[in-house]
Amino acid sequence: LSDGVIIDSLNRFDKNNTGYDLKKLFIGSEGTLGVITKVVVKLVIKPSASNVVLLSLPSIKNISELLKLARIQLNDMLSAFEYIDQPSLHTLNLVYPQYLTRFS
Repeated sequence: LSDGVIIDSLNRFDKNNTGYDLKKLFIGSEGTLGVITKVVVKLVIKPSASNVVLLSLPSIKNISELLKLARIQLNDMLSAFEYIDQPSLHTLNLVYPQYLTRFS
């Protein structure tokens, strides 16, 4: 910082939702808030395959249980987990009917 204080926000977590994102704040300030002196670059090997599953759940309350089960069963194979509500799915079906005809 301008007074010489050093902020070390390097951590092992991929995502941290506690408080303001100081990294993005510093990057967006273009050097007016401080100078970035150290970075961590995470290199990930591109997966050889991609698997997509579209499921229907009886209630939004079931999503957290499904995510927990997916993390246990799939481990590192789970790279994303998305939720699409019924109105959004309906809109997708209108725009891309060739992909979602079975889910109307």
